[in-house]
Amino acid sequence: MAERVLQPKEEELLKRERQLAYELKACLDGFKRAQVYAKNLQEAIISLNELFLLVVVGEFNAGKSALINALLHDKVLEEGVTETTKQITIVRYGEKGKQFQPDPKTVELLHPADFLQEIIIADTPGTNTPWHEHVRLTTDFIPRGDLILFVMRADQPFTESERKFLGLIRKWGKKVKIVLNRIDTLSTPEALAKVITSVQTKCKNLLGSQPDIFPVSVLQAQESDITLGPKARQLWQNSRFGVLEEYLFQRLGQMERKRDKLLNPLDTMQSVSTNTQELVENHARLIDQDEVIIDTIYDKLNSYRKDMERDFPNRLSKIENILLEMRASGDSFFDDTIRLRNFLKLLEAGQVSDEFKYSVIGDREKQIDESVENLINWFVDQEDDLRRDIVKQLERRRLLITQGDDAMSVNQQVGDNRSDLLQTMAESAKNVMRTYNPQAEAQTLSQNLRLAVAGAVGTSGIGLGAATVTFAVTTLTAGGLIGGAVLVGLGLYIIPAHRTRVKHHFHKQMDELRTKLHAVLHEQFYRELDNTINHMRNHIKPYEDFVTLEGKKIADTRKQLTDLNAKMASLRLDIQRTF
Repeated sequence: MAERVLQPKEEELLKRERQLAYELKACLDGFKRAQVYAKNLQEAIISLNELFLLVVVGEFNAGKSALINALLHDKVLEEGVTETTKQITIVRYGEKGKQFQPDPKTVELLHPADFLQEIIIADTPGTNTPWHEHVRLTTDFIPRGDLILFVMRADQPFTESERKFLGLIRKWGKKVKIVLNRIDTLSTPEALAKVITSVQTKCKNLLGSQPDIFPVSVLQAQESDITLGPKARQLWQNSRFGVLEEYLFQRLGQMERKRDKLLNPLDTMQSVSTNTQELVENHARLIDQDEVIIDTIYDKLNSYRKDMERDFPNRLSKIENILLEMRASGDSFFDDTIRLRNFLKLLEAGQVSDEFKYSVIGDREKQIDESVENLINWFVDQEDDLRRDIVKQLERRRLLITQGDDAMSVNQQVGDNRSDLLQTMAESAKNVMRTYNPQAEAQTLSQNLRLAVAGAVGTSGIGLGAATVTFAVTTLTAGGLIGGAVLVGLGLYIIPAHRTRVKHHFHKQMDELRTKLHAVLHEQFYRELDNTINHMRNHIKPYEDFVTLEGKKIADTRKQLTDLNAKMASLRLDIQRTF
């Protein structure tokens, strides 16, 4: 605050306010969605280092530049019926005629008027200018102002653009005074009183309070400066401009300016904090919805596992039932074949083996392969449905977020990482679905299963059905269980015992086969099930990590804002007590 003299207590208040401003800036830096307010905060920080800033706003042709010239009692700024102010024009104390341009959007003029040693005046583009950039310059400059002079025309008061702009001033909590210019265009005092009452009512409805209204004629005030004698005094009296000057240069004393100089940036900081809190809560609601989506996906994954684990035994039992039927057929075959009446046939192992294949094996090789194929297709179809369901969930969320951003101008300005992330995930998932080939997946799964079974039963390069048949036939002939040489050596009298031995060995081997197949299929099933679920978890992990990180940011920002609001409230109370 570039005041002439600050007392130690005032200096301490200024130091505290600067510290709070930088803490709030750090808070905004940590919550990127609030960066839209960073410029307003920066303007407030700048204003703490300046003299009292009087900002003059209003529609073009309302007489803003003429008003400033009248205050200076000199024609410093260009005036006209068309828009003449295209930049922010700052008038400071200094040698007359000097001009600087610190940036493309700002011009600084120097003038030796005494009051400029304690007050800076800013002239702004019209609030209803057709150039949107000019309007933006004015709105962006508002947070820096310590006092806003809103210039209206008495013959056209409270237009729609003026109403909107006053609403913006209210948003930033700025102290505003209404200057009702061109009162010389009104024919009677009653007409002026009517206009003042109307403006008071509309301001109260919009702002919640009635700001001071200064009815003036800038034209008459300027004419009084170039007129001599009684006519000059009459023009000055009729202009009522002296009342405005008295307020600005006398009633608005040094202590009041110091107070407002501290309170106005604090008001801006409070407004930034409030707006940031609103953003935080809006974002928190979105994050809550994200968490619901993630929980829903995990619920789907858990349900998918439960459903698969519930249905798998039933599908596995179909294969096991074929093996049990084969075992039963084997019993019948051995009972009918290993008998004394078949002694000569039993001497021909090849003939017995062929009959075994025909009677016991039959088309069970085909049945097993079909059952395994159905099992694989079921698994692949379920996996495909799960992928599509999760993709739809993410895509619906992405569309909802995108539509939400369109409806929320702040998020639209700063962008939303969530939407970008979901877009990337949705596209990635779609690409996966486009390249996902259920037939190829089934073939890969079948190959993996074939290799696993081959390792378990000691075969290779054949299907599960063929491997099962090969194992059964090998079991039958291994060790010459029904070979003629064995029968001749043992003698006819032990054929029943031999039949029992063959059946027992066949049962043992078939049970071993069934156990091995069960273990292999069970292991392969859970391996593929875990792979599918882990793949889906990995796919949504970036989204989950994003939501977790944003949740932490929300919690941290909430705490920071709560602490800052308490400090700002304490500082405001101390400022009000001091001044």
